[in-house]
Amino acid sequence: MVVELPALLREFPPHLLTLEFLTPDQIKGIVDYAARIELARQLSSSVVGVNESFSSFCLEAIRQTGATVEPIEIDDKSGDLMRPGSLAEYDVILLDGFRHVFLEKLARFSSASLVNCGSDWADPLSALAGLFYVKRNEISAEKFYLQPPASPYRSSLLKLCASIDIPVEIHAPSAEESIIIETLRQRNAKINILPEGKDSAARKFPDSAAVRENQRRILQAILFVYG
Repeated sequence: MVVELPALLREFPPHLLTLEFLTPDQIKGIVDYAARIELARQLSSSVVGVNESFSSFCLEAIRQTGATVEPIEIDDKSGDLMRPGSLAEYDVILLDGFRHVFLEKLARFSSASLVNCGSDWADPLSALAGLFYVKRNEISAEKFYLQPPASPYRSSLLKLCASIDIPVEIHAPSAEESIIIETLRQRNAKINILPEGKDSAARKFPDSAAVRENQRRILQAILFVYG
């Protein structure tokens, strides 16, 4: 059976491009839901669109929900849809490896829910998978160290940790991360930028490679939210 979708997850934003529009309860709720679901062929009537470069690892996770997977045709050079009217054919669209501005453009006129599975600006799927990993393995710490290098994954972790009030330390933020940190600090986020050469005594947050397996459950939980 599939655990019933909690009420707070029925109020997800129409698209999941970043973590900014999720409440702290929704972030915790989707991770908790991912830990409790048992797959059934519940999404047999749902059609999930994916771009050509989507990983086989995640494709298998989608098929386990019973959803039908269909390719979405996007011009590699312009980033435009080959058939703009085709959006109506999908219930959910998962895109990986695109510029974030393209995702924002697509979301403005997409009737299907759009999920960012990794852009040049944000990687909310991996960040949620990281929190899932921490919770599943009962890793606790007063503060976490977000490991280099700068990446969309680390940028999304900054937002995630700030949202659920987890203090973090970081080395060498990129220009984009510095903007994010400044904004989050205005909301009283606990972010400490370490000087070059100073080691962190905080526990290391798992890197993106370590949490890859957990992306499967987070992706499936998101599909049950949107599908």
